[in-house]
Order: sequence, then structure tokens, then C-alpha cells
Amino acid sequence: MFPHLLTTTFLAAGLLLSTLGCSKKQDPSAQSLANIGSYVYNGQVKNCTTKATLDTGNGANLLGIDLTTTPQPATGSETLRLLFQKSAAQPVSAYTLVQIQQVYGGAVFALYNADSFTITSTSGGGFSGTFSSISHYSNPAITPQNFTNGVFTDVRP
Repeated sequence: MFPHLLTTTFLAAGLLLSTLGCSKKQDPSAQSLANIGSYVYNGQVKNCTTKATLDTGNGANLLGIDLTTTPQPATGSETLRLLFQKSAAQPVSAYTLVQIQQVYGGAVFALYNADSFTITSTSGGGFSGTFSSISHYSNPAITPQNFTNGVFTDVRP
């Protein structure tokens, strides 16, 4: 009868069925950048997961960003906590990095001031930014503690 039509129909059906199993595959290198961070501590790179806490009481916004080292060192948990503060009525750009806390095993080990920082809000309701703290000790007996190239990405409360 019309053998070429029958062959064409089977080929078209086969092509259609083969494409049904295809879907857009996500590029494994395009993973979410939310809730990650890193910094360099005295020359050693620390890769981190991040968590944010936001306290909005008493007319002020207190924002904490925890950068927890991953994988955790054998010595126990290691977290760098950034504490930001602003008046509740002010925009995100008004946040000030008031303190950096070095936390080991859940206890605050040392406190530092920031030399530089940035913070912005993200479209998903999180915060992204950068930070550094460089020791300015004039006493050579004190070992400098430097946090440089700090970054956190889309950390959400």
C-alpha cells in the first residue's frame, strides 16, 4: 500500500518516544550558592556552611552569621560568628559588623574587630557579604590572628 508512510509513521513515533525520556539535566557544577561561605585564617582556607539568626527586638536588628567549618576538624566544632547591628528603621546597608567571634566546641574562644566588610540583601531574603580582620598587635610576643578573604552567600534567617 504505502510502505514509506508506514515506515515514516514508525520512525516519527520512535523519535517522539525517545524524546519523552529526556529532560533538562541540571549541571552538577551549577549547585546552589546559598548558605555557603569561606575565609582564610592565618593562611589556611576554611570552607563553611552558613546559618543566620535575626533578632528584631528593642528597635534594633541584630544579625548573626555563623560560618561553620566543613568538614569539622578532629579537634571539634569550629565556627566563626559575625555579629551585625543596625536600627530597625534603617536599610540593610546600615548594618555594622560589631564583632567577630571565634567559637570552638560551642564556646566563644576569642573576639575580633572587623577591618572591612560588606553586606547586601538577596532576592531570596538572605544576606551576602565579605569581611576581613587583621591583627594590629605591636607586641611581637602575641601571635597575629588574621581572617581574610571572608565571604558568605545568600545566608537566610
